[in-house]
Amino acid sequence: MSDSACGTPLLIRDGDEPVSLSRISLSAQAEGEKYNEAFVQKLAFEHPEALPIAEIDPASQKNVIRHVSGEVWDDSRREEMKAFFADTLNRFVNVFRPRLETIASEMKQ
Repeated sequence: MSDSACGTPLLIRDGDEPVSLSRISLSAQAEGEKYNEAFVQKLAFEHPEALPIAEIDPASQKNVIRHVSGEVWDDSRREEMKAFFADTLNRFVNVFRPRLETIASEMKQ
């Protein structure tokens, strides 16, 4: 990875020697479809902290709603999903309630 503007990344594990990481190809043909677009999408979804989103768009970190779950429509997860959406909706309302109250009071004047 010597062509990187930031140098060669190292993997450092507690008690182990650092290991230099090397670039992998994201071409499906090059790696037998192991590392392809679907792999990158899944990786980004499961590990959003690996992406420098705050550096790209600082405003994106203000209102983040995330719930990683298995099958959303699975009946065995119904109560979990209902609780998640109820909590998320409640947080949303609490964020906007002061603004809506201000708008409502201004409209009365």
